[in-house]
Parts: sequence; C-alpha cells; structure tokens
Amino acid sequence: MALRSAIRSLYSTPAALLLGVSLAIVAPAGAPWVGWIGETFLSLLKVLILPLILVSVYASLASGTDVKRLGEKTLLYYLLTSSVAALLGTLLGFSLSRDLGAELLRLGQIAEGGTGFSLELFVANLVPSNLFTSMAEGNILHIVFIAIFSALASRYLAEGNRRFLLDGAVAVNDLLMQMLRVILRIAPAGIMALVYVSLAGMDWGSVFQLKTFAWAVGFAAVLHAGVFLPALYFARTGRSPLR
Repeated sequence: MALRSAIRSLYSTPAALLLGVSLAIVAPAGAPWVGWIGETFLSLLKVLILPLILVSVYASLASGTDVKRLGEKTLLYYLLTSSVAALLGTLLGFSLSRDLGAELLRLGQIAEGGTGFSLELFVANLVPSNLFTSMAEGNILHIVFIAIFSALASRYLAEGNRRFLLDGAVAVNDLLMQMLRVILRIAPAGIMALVYVSLAGMDWGSVFQLKTFAWAVGFAAVLHAGVFLPALYFARTGRSPLR
C-alpha cells in the first residue's frame, strides 16, 4: 500500500503538468473557468508554509539539538545538492546548446555600477522589526531568524516553561503537517490549473523554439530529484525512498 501511494504521488505531479500544458494548447479559452482552483491551492500553501517553518525550526532547536552539528550537516547537504544540480545543468547546457539558434543564445549586457555587498544592509535585511509584518510579506529569512533566536533563548528558561513551549510547538507542527498532507492530496488539480491558466495565452510559436531548453530542464530535474536525491537518501539511511 505504501509503495502504491508513493508511486501514485511520484507520477501525479508530472501528469498534472502535462495535462495543464495540453489543455492550454487545445482549449485555452477554458482557463478562466479553472483558475480559482490553482489560486485556492496556492493560497492554502502560502498560509501554511511560514508558520510551519517557524514552529518546525523552533521545535528542532529547542529540543536540545546540537546546533553546530545540525548547521554542519545542513551546510554540507546544501553544498552537495547544489553542486550536483549546477554540474547537471552545466553539462546538459553544453551538450544541448549546440542545436540552438545563435539569436537564442545572445545575452544582454550586465548593467554596471551595482551597490555591492554591504554588511549594514545584510544585517538590516536579516533582523526583522515586526514578526507579523514579516509573515504577511512572506519573508522566510526573517522567520528563520526569529525561530533560531527564540529557540536558543528558550534553553535558558526554567525546565517547566521550556517543556511547555516545546510541547506546544511540536503539537502545532503536527497539526500544520496534517493540514499540509490534506492540501497535497489536491496538489495535482492545483498544479494543473496553475499551469493551464499560465500558459493559456502564450505564444506557442516562440515557446517551441525553446524545446531543447525545456528538454534539458526536464531531464536535469528527473536526474536530480528522481535519481540523485533518492540515492543520497538511501546512502545516508540505508532505507528505500519509496517507503
């Protein structure tokens, strides 16, 4: 049963993408009728994702996790997966760009006179002045900063108070995860509607000139998400990614 559910989830999203593209080509006039499905799906995700980041990061760090070790693992995972993604993109780009027209590879000039790196600006953008404003604006960096700061501060509370806050965060995290599972059940319909509406008014003559680019992106995504990440999970845990 678990394997069947995993396989269904694996293929439902690509199928939704293909269905959305097909409908946009065959029946673009029908896009406004299903646009509300995609907007509703997107809104539900937005309303959950920031609170979920806040409580999950807080619960993880406040529970006594070794922050240094967690940071090292997170950085290593980020560098490894990003490097492989960049390598795949570069190799596929060099391999497939030979078939593209010269006009598609002509890039514009980069504007000069940028502001460059500023430590003052970096700190100003890192530290929020209002938690609720940051959540309303969808500023993930602010949410992560608040979660880490509050989790580290909670370690100096009395044991009873720290445990009360941690149990509450874990309970809210479980609730949000359950809500997210429900929303993801309608993900194929939401993705199909979003793709359908986005592509319905597109000039397909220009799009088809980029078919090589589309194949490269799709192939790289399959290799990275369907081969490398499951292999990395199996190498780290010794368990099948489908379980």
